[in-house]
Amino acid sequence: MNPAHAHSTLMLLALFAAQGQAQDEESQDPPALVAVDGKPIAPGRIPEGTRPEAQVLWHKLTSGDRKPAIHSFDLSFEAQIRQPGKFNEIQATIRFLQHPRGPFLDASFAREDRRSVRGPRGDFLVEEGEAQPMVGLDFEEDRRSLDRWCALSSHFITLSQPERIRLISLDQRALSAEQPEPLSVNQHVVRFEGTDPLVLPSAQLAQQARGLEWLDLQSPDFRLYETRLARAKGNVQRALLGLDPATGEVRMAMLSEAVRGAIVLESALLILVPRYQDFADKTRVPAQLEVREVDPRTSPWTFEARSGTTIYLKSDGRLNPPDLSPAAFIPGK
Repeated sequence: MNPAHAHSTLMLLALFAAQGQAQDEESQDPPALVAVDGKPIAPGRIPEGTRPEAQVLWHKLTSGDRKPAIHSFDLSFEAQIRQPGKFNEIQATIRFLQHPRGPFLDASFAREDRRSVRGPRGDFLVEEGEAQPMVGLDFEEDRRSLDRWCALSSHFITLSQPERIRLISLDQRALSAEQPEPLSVNQHVVRFEGTDPLVLPSAQLAQQARGLEWLDLQSPDFRLYETRLARAKGNVQRALLGLDPATGEVRMAMLSEAVRGAIVLESALLILVPRYQDFADKTRVPAQLEVREVDPRTSPWTFEARSGTTIYLKSDGRLNPPDLSPAAFIPGK
């Protein structure tokens, strides 16, 4: 081989190797995040400079003995899925693992000999033991369904251990003294001091929201179904959390993309948690959890009046099962 050609070939190989190594390094770990005080985020750490009234409300939410972190579960749920013109009631068994490369999920449904799996090697539909990759337009809705189940599972874990939420910012939101009249039968405005109002689809939800105490925070520990605007570094989300004044538990939450303090309604989710229960080692977990998306047919936009997904926890299952590793989410392994 001509020495010049050999040298050029070696240079190209070195360049490709360096690019591949850089890509691997980029994909290995999520970007490091810091709080508004310039210090690294950590589970439960309140950023310095947070207002005292926000700290008091945060401690009300997170009071109690700190238990071991929940990072996975193998649980059964009854699920009600409402869509315009459709209603499905199913039994679902969900195995879920929060992981730096994840989230990973394996969902099986009663009366259907099929599983939907999201793991280290991608998304798969498993029927009668045969795994088919969920690629192409034919599986677009199946992939969206996996997105929703991953978000629901993430909400379940986050709300079960709020003391471990990693805070980028934390504030308290007082309700305005004057609350406006309903815009329409399905548009009820809940107004706060210093931030955008919530527009809720029923008088009952608006009345409930006005009886809660509200925290406004940013964290990477919440998950949307999808993002519509440019994804923030580290996939940071904004959460308005409505706390029960008596128990400190989250009863209502509004999640949106964190964009200059505004509520991004296009991708926002409304979460309702009517009930909690003690599970396993007395960990307090949501017994009923409902998620609603925005109804784009309304102006101004508000959340769906009825459509959404509600899950009811069944008594059987485990938190942090020892056999759930990333390899458990590779079909055929």
